[in-house]
Amino acid sequence: MNQSIRIVDIDLFNADGNLVVKIEGLQLMRTSCQALLGKNKELWQNWLYQIDWQPQFALAINTCLLIIS
Repeated sequence: MNQSIRIVDIDLFNADGNLVVKIEGLQLMRTSCQALLGKNKELWQNWLYQIDWQPQFALAINTCLLIIS
């Protein structure tokens, strides 16, 4: 198996052509399923996500938000 690392930059644009996601220096390397899963082959199911949209009331137009992550 070739252990070379690929480093890529990714830009994602919306339908209007605006940049919405920029990823710089993402490193990718080929590996085997055995290396990722180890002995427990059912762990991959823990990697999956399900989107569960929940309705929310719209905020007032003059509402200000500060989001810190």
